[in-house]
Amino acid sequence: MRHTKIALLTAVVLSASFYCAAAPTATQPTQVITFNYQTSNTQRDEVHNLLNQAHQAYVVWDMPKLEKSLKAAYQLAPTRLDILYSIAATQVWASRMDEAMATYDQILKLAPNDADALTYQALYTHAQGKKDGPALFALKKIHPARANDIAKIFTTVDSVLRAPVVDQLPASFKADTPAVIVTLGYALQDNGTMAQTLIDRLNKTLEVAKALPNAKIIVTGGVPKSGQNEGIEMKRWLIEKGIDSTRIIDENYARDTVENMIYSNYIINELAIKNVVLISSGTHVRRGRAILEVLGWSTGAKFNVQMVAAPDKPLPELQDEGTRKLGIYRDALRAYGLYMMRSAPELLEI
Repeated sequence: MRHTKIALLTAVVLSASFYCAAAPTATQPTQVITFNYQTSNTQRDEVHNLLNQAHQAYVVWDMPKLEKSLKAAYQLAPTRLDILYSIAATQVWASRMDEAMATYDQILKLAPNDADALTYQALYTHAQGKKDGPALFALKKIHPARANDIAKIFTTVDSVLRAPVVDQLPASFKADTPAVIVTLGYALQDNGTMAQTLIDRLNKTLEVAKALPNAKIIVTGGVPKSGQNEGIEMKRWLIEKGIDSTRIIDENYARDTVENMIYSNYIINELAIKNVVLISSGTHVRRGRAILEVLGWSTGAKFNVQMVAAPDKPLPELQDEGTRKLGIYRDALRAYGLYMMRSAPELLEI
């Protein structure tokens, strides 16, 4: 009993000492916290303004202005890794790959387990023909499912790059084969008329449409000029050449090749047809096929894609993509869902 009383007394004394020590003395200054709303709001508004400037530069494809605006925004908002991603994108578009990889390194220093930064690094390492590096190994460790998908992108694109570019349907492609023809658009001229590149693609479409009389035809392109639209103009041209209008589906929303394939993919799935004849320029048709095939397996579909080119170079010169390879890998990754422009909300991918 005596020991219990001593223990209780000790606890009371210690408790009293704690509260006395914690109580502020009369001489301690009271901490006053102030918030400079004006400075914070001004800085936020300036970042927003710079990203809007970047958006406008992106629309007209002014890469130097785009990068300059993004770098100025990042200086003011160094926690915005989305801006760093967009800066890396401008460096990729300019083929300044060492700078782009360094920017992804910068992201990884701030966020060491960022799976997206590792994915970009792994993809561009492979696209440049280099051995798989530490980025892919790190990705396998922290995100094995993503690493498996990236390996599948490599396999898909590598297979497409090995496929020969031809300007005719192969003899094995029978006239009664259930198929859908997909023809990729090309920017209209400022006065709204079609450029020769697009007319060449349509002439090839006309040839294939006659060889496959039962095939539906998707014409895709949605950047208007002078009140005209690619998809509608393409459909009009084919009808004037004698193709039944009920065969043609005009897709008028796509703004680039990735969107060409995304929106065409929806239509192909609705048609429930697996055989796709993809028509574009010789220097462009492999890009479209790689995007469509990645879209297919990443959304649970599977397509049999036959490329038919409207040659814009002699066929032997079209067999090696050369510097175009990088863009094919890049757009395959965009089809998978990893976009280039990441600075939301002002500068989302367009």
